[in-house]
Amino acid sequence: PETLEEMMPLYQAVTHGCHARRHQEAFDEVYLRRTQRGDESYSAFTLGAIDVDLVAISSFFDRKWDQPVAVLNDHAKGYVLNDAGWDLRSLDRLKDGIEPMKKAMEVRSGAEDWADAANTATNLSAMHLQVGKLAQALSYAQEGVKLAERCGDEPGAFGAQQSYNRAFLGEALHKAGRMEEAEE
Repeated sequence: PETLEEMMPLYQAVTHGCHARRHQEAFDEVYLRRTQRGDESYSAFTLGAIDVDLVAISSFFDRKWDQPVAVLNDHAKGYVLNDAGWDLRSLDRLKDGIEPMKKAMEVRSGAEDWADAANTATNLSAMHLQVGKLAQALSYAQEGVKLAERCGDEPGAFGAQQSYNRAFLGEALHKAGRMEEAEE
């Protein structure tokens, strides 16, 4: 499907699959593969269906937005936590989006998924910058660089991981008034 209208049965399939207690299958086969098209985040980035996406992923949680259902594997847990945080942020619910992002970073780090953990740390840094919490933004940016160093410099969805995270660290340092460190 190419349009939001055409995608609606897929979103409904996610919800129905979760109600049938087939969470992992609903995540793998419908949510990730078809609505997100893998790492494309198609529904959010192409269609702008952020609110619909958030409703769909709510079915993957026992408690919104910090406790995914236990039957999901770590990859899926990290993904839905990250998506919940991203969607909430995009819907101007920044403060609500921070906790699921924190948990996503923990899950992804615990699973040694360094690239996704580094991206999540960077998202947390950006979110804290947006709410004016410079110390936390700087801390998450630094953590993002450390995590990126663990995954090497393989190109990812956002370019080379280490360069990406260092750019965000530079932004956090700049906004904290630490210009020489930001330039470096």
